[in-house]
Amino acid sequence: TLFPYTTLFRSAVFPTNKEYGQLVEKMGKAFSYSAGTASREHDPDAEGHGEVMLGADEPPEVTIEMHLEMSYNRDMPARIYFYCHKAPMVEHGGAVPICNMRKVYQKLKEAGEEGVEDIMENGLRYMRTLHSRNTPEGALYSWEKTFPSQSMSEVEASLEKLGFDQHEWL
Repeated sequence: TLFPYTTLFRSAVFPTNKEYGQLVEKMGKAFSYSAGTASREHDPDAEGHGEVMLGADEPPEVTIEMHLEMSYNRDMPARIYFYCHKAPMVEHGGAVPICNMRKVYQKLKEAGEEGVEDIMENGLRYMRTLHSRNTPEGALYSWEKTFPSQSMSEVEASLEKLGFDQHEWL
């Protein structure tokens, strides 16, 4: 194992994403991926078999930095699974670094990094501006793509369900 509660399968072959979805489905209730920084869509080939999502669709020049998956939500997933059915070409990236954030926190705390205790005591507020996809700023990330909806009232309902009590339309 890489970390506690992490298992790496090498040379595990699933004929399709549907079979992979069936395996993951047996692992427990799926956590819905909504309002994520990267927009993802369900894999139509695995429909009805777990929460198999297609990879992020950012262009190759976009780097996805190390992050805590869904950390901005009130509830975070207990587990996350990765599977690559078709490896990307080397020049297109596609590496998925996995990091134990509990160890990162401990190292920062041990090093006496300023702000770590303050964050733990007072919390952390995420702020994000999502433009409309109808603007140049919203070409890559937009509220319509992030929430998938064209309706502001549906997005507001999603925000409230996710526990985002402060939001405003600009």
